[in-house]
Amino acid sequence: MLLYVHRHYTDRGREIAGVTVMAASKTLNPLALAARDAFLALGYTIENTHTDTYEYPLCNGNHSSHETLAAYDRIEKALRM
Repeated sequence: MLLYVHRHYTDRGREIAGVTVMAASKTLNPLALAARDAFLALGYTIENTHTDTYEYPLCNGNHSSHETLAAYDRIEKALRM
């Protein structure tokens, strides 16, 4: 699975234009919705003004197991708030 964050050139901090999940499974749409909900729970603002954006590969498979577990923990805590 790959997770891409879309940002406008003017976005700063926790502002993003959107999130795209790329996966080989048929559960793509629920994963994209879950990713969007997770970013909102973590305090991000998502607003796509349909101007030029660039993609940042947030999850490209190069994270250690520790980094992955720490990220899951942060997201789960944020979603419970």
